[in-house]
Amino acid sequence: SGLAHVCALNREGEAFCWGANGQGQLGTGSRASTRQPSPVSGTNRFRALAAGVGHTCGIDGAGAAYCWGSNSSGQLGDGSSDSRNVPTRVSTTAAFQQIAAGWQHTCALDGQGRAFCWGANGSGQLGDDVGGSSATPVPVAGGNRFRALAAGNAHTCGLSADDRILCWGANDSGQLGDGSNQSRPEPQPVATTARFSSVATGGVHTCGLTVDGGAMCWGTNVYGQLGDGTTQARSAPGPVAGFERFSQIEAFGSHTCGRTLSGGNLCWGYNVEGQIGDGTRDNRLVPTPVASAGP
Repeated sequence: SGLAHVCALNREGEAFCWGANGQGQLGTGSRASTRQPSPVSGTNRFRALAAGVGHTCGIDGAGAAYCWGSNSSGQLGDGSSDSRNVPTRVSTTAAFQQIAAGWQHTCALDGQGRAFCWGANGSGQLGDDVGGSSATPVPVAGGNRFRALAAGNAHTCGLSADDRILCWGANDSGQLGDGSNQSRPEPQPVATTARFSSVATGGVHTCGLTVDGGAMCWGTNVYGQLGDGTTQARSAPGPVAGFERFSQIEAFGSHTCGRTLSGGNLCWGYNVEGQIGDGTRDNRLVPTPVASAGP
């Protein structure tokens, strides 16, 4: 899901999108919004999708990346700044296995775990240690090999092959987790000895699951999105309150959700639009069970 649109794949790899479409982020060939799933234009079959605020990207079966929607900072990666309302090939010969979309930047991993990014780079979120936006993919500096990537507002994090989390980009609220508030133009390890199995980024916060299923978060915490029972920001990883163990964690904007090993769903943080799912609009500072939808 993006800011105001959602995309999904069916079992055949066909992509469908719905919601806002002012920048062509639905990929339907127009800019008309729709309230129901509509097929993305073209004959592409995808195995992965990622949605940013106003753009969407996918990887096909051969590893080619395509993007569509807003392109003001080059986040579509086609060498231009022109928005697209149909899937447009990213300008690279690299074959990708995973893709992540931030607010105005995109990153992807190739088959060897090398990270590439493109789009806005005002805070170093491309990780190339050079600066300046790029409308085509550039390699992330440092030579690290990653198993997964996650992209936030203006920061990016990767799960390394040795179970560490490294982050780069904006760090005004400690979202890089390196113990400082200094932005970084290349990957820096988070300040913990914990080993992780996954990473998720919200707008200005980051969370990870440890290898034993524990949840840790860091960054801004105005609405309780770190889940530690406070509204104080953290510049280094801290444990989410409670003793739950999780199999999955996701973050977006100013809230976070996790699926427990026992199959329950818990969310915490911003809830003005009901995104916690507990039947209220009250912000939650600790993991809160999602209300049952029925039998």
